[in-house]
Amino acid sequence: MLLLDTCAYLWHYSAPEMLPRAVRRKIEAAERFAVSLASVWEVAIKVQVGKLRLDLPVEDWVRRSLGDPNLCLFPITPTLAVYSTQLPAPFHKDPFDRVIVATAIQENLTVVSRDGRILSYPNLKVLAC
Repeated sequence: MLLLDTCAYLWHYSAPEMLPRAVRRKIEAAERFAVSLASVWEVAIKVQVGKLRLDLPVEDWVRRSLGDPNLCLFPITPTLAVYSTQLPAPFHKDPFDRVIVATAIQENLTVVSRDGRILSYPNLKVLAC
């Protein structure tokens, strides 16, 4: 299963033309794909601090995206939260990216990302966008 990082999540629902055609096709062809609760949280924070503008109020945008029957939302469990702090180096300190990577590792998911640090993380299945 594919796990969209925050950027891929935003692009998929707000600007699909930003995703490479091959990646768009893989997401569209997937029976199920996923997003971490961390990405929902990060979108809301970016809107609140003025770093992101959406075509709808953030509550409505999130509700619309999570209403997609093909989308699976992964929670942030206590075990996952702790594991995200113990990822083997090298990795950056962004807590949202750490949760996304930890989710992918624990659930054996392929991360869809453009973040070079995620794409180069050892032993992680990735799909570059």
